[in-house]
Amino acid sequence: MEILFDWGDGTFTWTDWVDPGVTVNASHIWYEKGTYNVRVKAVDVHGYDSEWSDPLPVAMPISKTSHGFICKLLFRLIPPLIWSMLAKT
Repeated sequence: MEILFDWGDGTFTWTDWVDPGVTVNASHIWYEKGTYNVRVKAVDVHGYDSEWSDPLPVAMPISKTSHGFICKLLFRLIPPLIWSMLAKT
């Protein structure tokens, strides 16, 4: 069977074929802050699919893009601070 992950942000991921009862792992990156309802379903070799699972809410407390902005800002501020501290010694 294959497992289909619905990440709640409009993207989906199919796993490779696995035997029934095998634990499947998948990962995903959300780029925007928010709560996403992740669901999964199984599809067998004959094309029959299960119902969607109950949704699992996943909260992203910060957007990836704003995190990148903060890092860039810090990298711009830290070198001048270091130089000013070195100039005082």
